[in-house]
Amino acid sequence: MPLMTEALLNIKTALALRDFVHALLHRDVPGVELGFICPECKAPVKPTQEGTDRNDVRYGAHFEHLDRNSKCPLSDKR
Repeated sequence: MPLMTEALLNIKTALALRDFVHALLHRDVPGVELGFICPECKAPVKPTQEGTDRNDVRYGAHFEHLDRNSKCPLSDKR
């Protein structure tokens, strides 16, 4: 029987995990060190809290590619 080696993780759980590891190690931990990857292109991503951008536009919590990938439909194209 094959073993499951990957599973989906929602953003709230990813943020909680990131914050837990940060508190435990007393330092920031990039998403790549926690193993978060884009389900589409398999590139490293990081969980990002909700907030406001430079134009005061609000956005919800989400995953962000560490390096923009113009070929991935889930990557920020800006």
